[in-house]
Amino acid sequence: MKKEASLFLQQKRFRRRLKSKKKQTEQRKAKLKELLRDKVIRHQGRLIHNSSEALAYFMNRHFLHLITTEKSPFYQGKLDNAGILKRNVIRIPESFSILSNPEPSYKVLKQLVEAITFQNCDELCLDYQKCTNCDLATQVFLDSILKSFDKYIQLCKAAGITRFIRIGKVGGDNIHNTSLQKMINSVGSPVELINRSMQYKDVEPFRLRLVDSRDVTRIRFAGQKEIDATDLIEYVEKCLSRFNKTLTQDARQALGIVLGETLANAEEHSTLHNRYLIGYMEETNDKQSHYGLLNVVIMNTGSTIYERFKYPDVNEKINMECVNQMQALSEMFINKGFFDFNKFTEENLWTLYSLQGGVSIVPREVRNRGNGTIGLIKSFFSLKGSTEVDNISRMTILSGNTRIDFDGTYQISESFGTDGRKIERMTFNKSNSLEDKPDSKYVYNTKHYFPGTLISAQLLINDDDVQKI
Repeated sequence: MKKEASLFLQQKRFRRRLKSKKKQTEQRKAKLKELLRDKVIRHQGRLIHNSSEALAYFMNRHFLHLITTEKSPFYQGKLDNAGILKRNVIRIPESFSILSNPEPSYKVLKQLVEAITFQNCDELCLDYQKCTNCDLATQVFLDSILKSFDKYIQLCKAAGITRFIRIGKVGGDNIHNTSLQKMINSVGSPVELINRSMQYKDVEPFRLRLVDSRDVTRIRFAGQKEIDATDLIEYVEKCLSRFNKTLTQDARQALGIVLGETLANAEEHSTLHNRYLIGYMEETNDKQSHYGLLNVVIMNTGSTIYERFKYPDVNEKINMECVNQMQALSEMFINKGFFDFNKFTEENLWTLYSLQGGVSIVPREVRNRGNGTIGLIKSFFSLKGSTEVDNISRMTILSGNTRIDFDGTYQISESFGTDGRKIERMTFNKSNSLEDKPDSKYVYNTKHYFPGTLISAQLLINDDDVQKI
């Protein structure tokens, strides 16, 4: 018995030594990789002579896309360099939302981009004194800009060119609203930039996930959506466990499809091959029938959905069958006089068409996945239930100058193609035909151009979505 115990201890120590050696080897490799990277960066730093060159060399693709895209609200030709300030205070509006209050919200984001681009102050302060509402989509967009700047500072330090960075401090002030405090301090900028989070009894945080193809291997990038979708479902389960509840099998499957299809589409349509994901579940007061409002935001930057189809890269294989169908539909709408420069354009039509069953930017022979965004829409309606049960759940797709809103008023219709295959459509009109103009309340042209694609969903988790553990 003693011999067996002694042998067990020896084996345990041996395994521990192997594990320790493996860890040390990995740490040495990581350190060597970092040293080699820093050596390259220091060499690049010696070639830089001004702040514009520093920005072009070391700022990430996300931020550079915002300031180099002519239609972007943050295009460098539209930015205002107001001169150097000791302390630059950016006042957040009462409703900070690019979805419900775009004009002042984009103005604030533009001021932030200006400050970072021109380095026009020593201290940058975001003042939330008047703010009582901030949606998760806008907070993610703001955090993506701040994360870009934070990474830029790190690279400039490694390159030895911090002389081109003036801003020494970035912070928020006067965050008095309780719900705002909870969101910002659990999933917002403090968590992302300085790893400082606060714990709340009724909030379970799910931190922002950023995936960039430049930072990970191709295999890791391809498989990350499954990991993130699973993690987000487990996050919802963790939130529900507070009430001794769990998702039903149907609700879990529907939510999985929602997340999987959305993440796949976000990656498919992103020309910069990046993707942001965040979730935030708010507990409701009515815990007998409603258990929480799940906010999910998925965002990418780069070409819009319309631009991917209309102006594809010359070296990229795209689904020309879908493009030809879109062009034919455009000609039909022109003949019928349906296009209106301010309200409904070709971009809006093509973006709507891209949501339909079987439509994808990827050619049919290359594609190895299912039914595109229509699966996302079906799963959203499945989770949402009827309007009588739930008039709160909403989903919005924002891409370029196109906005599409879902609230359950219009549902998916089915028809059969010439080859006998079933086709699922989301047309936003009573005729259930893409050849008729969609309801302008749900599909329309927006004044403010979003430089990529953003999907924001609010899902009310109802009594019929959960069961007792």
